[in-house]
Amino acid sequence: MRTDLSKSPEPDGLSNCILRDFVPLLSQPIYAVFNACLREGFFPECWKSAEVIPAPKVNPSRSFQDGLRPVSLIPTLGKILESIIGGWMLEILQPSFDKYQFGAIKGRSSLLLTS
Repeated sequence: MRTDLSKSPEPDGLSNCILRDFVPLLSQPIYAVFNACLREGFFPECWKSAEVIPAPKVNPSRSFQDGLRPVSLIPTLGKILESIIGGWMLEILQPSFDKYQFGAIKGRSSLLLTS
């Protein structure tokens, strides 16, 4: 999973730049935490929490009530572990999907093609 370095730190305060710059020092501890989470079947509560902020749908916002949408800031480490688990689940479950299931599956378009 690629993380956007320009995004602000999530609720845990851990900047994506720190994760990138200190990969040699942080990769083994993060790997150990991820493995422990998977082994114990436990997803840390602090990785589940999100900070919800209002963001304008269009810039500048036309009205306060209709022009805002909620954006959730979620900790990067939680997103990474979630993406690992999601990939495994998709790999296991994809053979049982209906052959006409197209939405949210990589390599399959949900748009109808006409010839």
